[in-house]
Amino acid sequence: MNSRLRHSLLLWEKALPGFKVKRVRENLRRTSLVEGEFPLPGGGSSCRLLRLFHLGKGQEDELFRASFSSFFTPAPLPRVLEILKHSPAGPSDEPYYVFSSGEEWKNLRELYEKESLTLPDDPLTLFSPLVEALKAVHQAGRYHGSLSLRSLWWSQGEGLYLEGAGFPFQPEKPLVVFREEGGGEPRPILIPHPTLQDDLFDLADLMEIILLERTGLSLSDERRRYLHTIVLRLRGLSDLPPLESALEVEEALSRLTKGVSASSLYGELDPHGSSRNLRISLSGNVVFPNRVASLVDHPWFQRLRHVPQLGFASYVFPSAVHTRFEHSLGVFSNAIGYLDSLLSISTLPSFRQLTDVTHYATTLAAALLHDIAQHPFGHAVEETLGVPSHETLFSRFITGEGIAGLLPPSLRSTPPLEKWLQRDWPEVDIPRLLWLVSGEPSNLPREPGWEMARRILDGPIDADKTDYLLRDAYHGGVEYASNIDFQRFLASLVGILTPQGGETQAHGEIGVTWKGIASMENITLVRFQMFTVVYWHHTVRSFHAMFNRAIATVLDSGIDQEELFPLLFTPSLVGILDKVSRYSSSKEVKRILRFLALRTPYKRLLSIDRKEHGALHERLFGPLSTRAKEKGDRGLLRFTEIFCERLSQLSGTCLLRDDILFDIPPRGKENQDPVFILTKDERVVPFQSHLLEGGSTDFESRAKTIRLFLSPRHHAIMGKLSTKAIPALERTLEEYL
Repeated sequence: MNSRLRHSLLLWEKALPGFKVKRVRENLRRTSLVEGEFPLPGGGSSCRLLRLFHLGKGQEDELFRASFSSFFTPAPLPRVLEILKHSPAGPSDEPYYVFSSGEEWKNLRELYEKESLTLPDDPLTLFSPLVEALKAVHQAGRYHGSLSLRSLWWSQGEGLYLEGAGFPFQPEKPLVVFREEGGGEPRPILIPHPTLQDDLFDLADLMEIILLERTGLSLSDERRRYLHTIVLRLRGLSDLPPLESALEVEEALSRLTKGVSASSLYGELDPHGSSRNLRISLSGNVVFPNRVASLVDHPWFQRLRHVPQLGFASYVFPSAVHTRFEHSLGVFSNAIGYLDSLLSISTLPSFRQLTDVTHYATTLAAALLHDIAQHPFGHAVEETLGVPSHETLFSRFITGEGIAGLLPPSLRSTPPLEKWLQRDWPEVDIPRLLWLVSGEPSNLPREPGWEMARRILDGPIDADKTDYLLRDAYHGGVEYASNIDFQRFLASLVGILTPQGGETQAHGEIGVTWKGIASMENITLVRFQMFTVVYWHHTVRSFHAMFNRAIATVLDSGIDQEELFPLLFTPSLVGILDKVSRYSSSKEVKRILRFLALRTPYKRLLSIDRKEHGALHERLFGPLSTRAKEKGDRGLLRFTEIFCERLSQLSGTCLLRDDILFDIPPRGKENQDPVFILTKDERVVPFQSHLLEGGSTDFESRAKTIRLFLSPRHHAIMGKLSTKAIPALERTLEEYL
């Protein structure tokens, strides 16, 4: 035993009568550890651990006390060994740690050096109390400063405890330690206080040591990867945001503590967790607890029972009469499946570590309510007339602001959905709910966890698309979706981070593992096929064009869009046609709506695709469409009027403006954001597929066809008019543009 330590022990024995040294462990950085016995106040004795700084002879008591004063804690902290001051002055201010009587305490440093560190199979038995203790130290206004195996103590009965209560947050008052220089007498040296970052880096080192194979720890690869990700985040070496406090580490650990099941994190994710279920086609049993039922029972949601999913497509595909009500429940069910898969620890831990109950509740509420602002002809009208989309109108249904201008009087008095959410879904973040569906408000801070949540509802492989593609194909009687292995697709989902647009900060994305590539390809191809064969079927597009022309004509008469909304939100297709007809005195509108009511479509006069009519297609799809949008649809009405006059002159037939309808497909439907793949070696790459490239090309050449439709009044002279249509169209374009 060196002289400095011997001197320190003499001071202890003087200050603490009855103290008996049992064992001394030296060479542990700046201090030594002494194990001994000391009588407790009130009688009895117990094992103690004493932490001693090496002191030189003749050092002043003031310096002695300064060396230890920072260790005193005013109150016991959770999982931190209590430090007591035995007397009010002198060397007795030196601290000692009180262990529980009768417990066999083991220092993790000693066990590790002896390679006998056999710990419980569950590392959380160590990590959770360690982080709890460190959090308590930080919340008490202190840093620990010397977090290591040496500062951890373990007993079978008490579990893990942290030695030392840390250093006060007083960087202007350095610590006093004693060091020997050149073999001479030790002298006091001032060293800076430790920082929060020091503690977090030490915590990362500790976790990594415990996770090493030599510890004898039994861990699955998935759990080890999850915990190793926490280590990397503590060091700032992960693509995930760094962990900047013990509280954040505790939250990340808690998502693993609750097990591997998503239902343990949020009850609505458990398909068997509710006594109530709702059974719908394709989705099977949909979880239907009381608070889900309360939203579904809301009159504004019940309105969706009368809103057809495919609008006029049922005129061509008779069985496609399913509604937005059914679709909304299907998206909700899909969102549960997405979350359950993404929260599994069998894949990358990104989504599980970056999200919490607020994300899950808000995502599910958004999935259930995403179509709440839809009306029977939503997509058709949004395409060409510049009418606000249902995403834009979504906030009105949530907050109730401006709702009177949308709904008929019978539905206006109901309290907005926000009140239902506040009552039954307190976890839902309302601003984030609005952002998930509409992208507004746009001033919310960027967070990868929320970006991943939005991709569940708005992305190339989102829960909305996968439901309507499969459901529309099923009800439409087409077989395109029959080869999709949807369960395998769900199991392959993974939350990833990827840089976009040259940005250094990673974006949250939803991708698939390499096992899900085939299913993902099938879903993407089904989308191309459904647009080509169902959604943009020429007869369906004819009915869309007829309705759009009627509405455009109403708007052209000077009616404001806000006046039109109550008509569009009438809870039945027949009711809308009847109200629009009675609302307008235009003979043009009445003629078109009469054909609609009789299910008599306009016939194709001309089809213009990119392959056969490249230049003409480009002028119609580009400059004409752009100029029409700039003027509202009144620009296209004026162009149609000029074209009808020109075609009448060439053909000798009197054509009115409502005899010709232009159908220009909307832009962007052919484009999709890239799908990211997690490769076998866990690299994130955008997926490249000749199959998908071929599907996209096919979409361009076949689906994006511009059509001219002719009124049933002139079907008999279709052939005569078609031969004159191209020259008349080219001359009209020259004049108009």
